Amino acid sequence: MAEKVVWGAGREAEFVSWIDAELQEAQTARQSLDRQWREWLAQYRAPAKQALKKFPFEGASNYIVPITATDADQLYAKFLQTIHAPQNLWTLAPLNERWVEAAKPLQDYLQWLDFAILRMYNTNKRALLEMVKLGTAIYKTGWTFEQRPVWTYNDLGQRVRMTRLRSLPFVDHVRLADFVLPAYSYAIQPDAQGGAPWVAERLRIKTDTLRSMASAQEPFLPNISKETVEFLAHFEEPNVPEHDAEIQELDFVKRPRVAKESFDQSSEPTGTKGVGGAFQLPKEIELWEVHARFPTTAKDSQDDVIVWYHQPTRKIVRAVYNYFHHDKRPYDVVRYFPGDGFYGIGICEHKEMFKTLGSELLNFTV
Repeated sequence: MAEKVVWGAGREAEFVSWIDAELQEAQTARQSLDRQWREWLAQYRAPAKQALKKFPFEGASNYIVPITATDADQLYAKFLQTIHAPQNLWTLAPLNERWVEAAKPLQDYLQWLDFAILRMYNTNKRALLEMVKLGTAIYKTGWTFEQRPVWTYNDLGQRVRMTRLRSLPFVDHVRLADFVLPAYSYAIQPDAQGGAPWVAERLRIKTDTLRSMASAQEPFLPNISKETVEFLAHFEEPNVPEHDAEIQELDFVKRPRVAKESFDQSSEPTGTKGVGGAFQLPKEIELWEVHARFPTTAKDSQDDVIVWYHQPTRKIVRAVYNYFHHDKRPYDVVRYFPGDGFYGIGICEHKEMFKTLGSELLNFTV
């Protein structure tokens, strides 16, 4: 059960001031990296339709050789095949003779857990693709609990009102663009070398879903107050995050926003917001799920808390003590190739020079 944080005198205001400044500084420090990730997404897709190139003459050849995708796709397929080609994701071996009879049944149970509940193949398809392309992927583990009234059918086929209960573990993929930690940190867990005092995940929640949470049952307690929900309903986001905008641009318009293959920086932009039906905007409220170590009662205490924070209004929506029995943050990072800092090195970074040179040589030849 999640227990509400008991703030000492002035500690809640101190937390808001601290996390607001830290979150803004981290977002500002990562702007160039976010921009680079979006450009690498376009580099991987290598759309055939490019901007009008004006060097060395207007209408010159302007193609992108899909060198990045050629290498990334092979490695991505090998990762998935290595992990998921065996029928069982986990192979167990007994540590001593007392566990010989239990090893196989437990392995069969884990296999059922994967196929029926976790569905790791679907999660790894997203996470490993991002790891191969951008160098880093974030996993999140936890427990889903939902208890809400729904309309359904009974055994006689009659429509009835019932309470639906979902209580199960999950392993999910958190996109890099939605996961933020301080630029001076190199690890997610605070006790690790270079550990982050806080990490944050961007949550986009529909207003109706947030209203449903306001009347949720344990272990989601304490409930989000209905007054808070109605207050936040006035702050629905008018736009999608830039990362989502880039994805919609590549999916619907099939052209990158900026052509970097031309030596002439005056090339026309390759996409316009709203073209081809892209940039459909959902009605959502943006919150940050902050996992932080902060003194909540006195300055000499060290408490691990989980806070839902609304950045535009500097408002704490929900603050509880860390409810995981392992006392750690529910995030894990995997890297294609380790870098010197937190983020890994991916195929897009490795192949950027070869893609640029190959594309220029092709265009000059044409």
